[in-house]
Amino acid sequence: MADISRTLPIGERIGNYQIEDLVGSGGMGVVYKARDLRLDRTVALKFLPHDWAVGEREKERFLQEAKSASALDHANVGVIHGLEETGDGQLFIVMAFYEGETLAKKIRTGPLGVAQALNIAMQMARGLAEAHAKNIIHRDIKPSNVIITSQGVAKIVDFGLARVVTSASMTQSGGVSGSAGYMSPEQALGQPVDQRTDIWALGVVLSEMLTGRHPFERDSMASAMLAVVSQPPAQMEGVPLPIQRVIYRALAKEQQGRYQDCREMLADLESLKAADEGPTQVVSSKDLKAYVERASAPGAAKRPSRLGWVAAAVLAAALLLLLRQQPVGHHRGEEQGEIGHGVSEQPDR
Repeated sequence: MADISRTLPIGERIGNYQIEDLVGSGGMGVVYKARDLRLDRTVALKFLPHDWAVGEREKERFLQEAKSASALDHANVGVIHGLEETGDGQLFIVMAFYEGETLAKKIRTGPLGVAQALNIAMQMARGLAEAHAKNIIHRDIKPSNVIITSQGVAKIVDFGLARVVTSASMTQSGGVSGSAGYMSPEQALGQPVDQRTDIWALGVVLSEMLTGRHPFERDSMASAMLAVVSQPPAQMEGVPLPIQRVIYRALAKEQQGRYQDCREMLADLESLKAADEGPTQVVSSKDLKAYVERASAPGAAKRPSRLGWVAAAVLAAALLLLLRQQPVGHHRGEEQGEIGHGVSEQPDR
């Protein structure tokens, strides 16, 4: 039986899969390019971190999430072939392998053009709308979980992983996922979440694509979480005002102030895209100001449950201790050697 606490060498066999290459590794696990010997196809194998104490309850939940996610059939959702386990109990996900790069890597080279950013955001909204229609919430939308294939198709990956990460990582000394800057205010406060949490994160990602920086970039993960809950997003200089309106609406602190579903946000994005690749709609300063205020007022932080405050305090303390004041931004923190699964790029070293 292979010991996957170490890096697997090329040629090693895990069940029906033969390792061809190490794709990347990070806080969310290790990803390999492999050959499915039974079906004669190239796949990606994602192993959860070996030191995570994932119990039977988490495994069962993860299995259920993976089953639900594998039923998604949409061009903008990464294909999950299955969830398997080694003889010593190590979980790994079998996924489609895509030639391309993560959106995180694309953003690291600088801001994307308006047309390209809108195109990617629309694809993401379509994939999320399909998932939400089947009552599946991603909970961890971020640039490293979006693969841009060589054909320009955006694939959202890691559906179903966020729940098991949350339950397992909170008790592990090195298990923080590094996604704090993409949590919605209610998520950061330990409150119930729904599809509007994914809409929030999509707003963050769209802002990041257009500006080249995270709208809640701070000196540490903990301070980024505080900004998410109670501070306004960074100004988006140079971004067309109609697009700013869409982003600020997605980033409303209160859930009811956001788009209520992805199809509603998609309709606005498509309208912007249709405006001759460069939005020309008139947005009044009063209209924009209203959305900015909703994205700036710490509404969700005013009425947290006692459990929410405890969760926020514990998570903030853990982040301060574990992340050593790592900055949150597109260039560090979010993707420290970690890449999205099933993509052919190599991580920065």
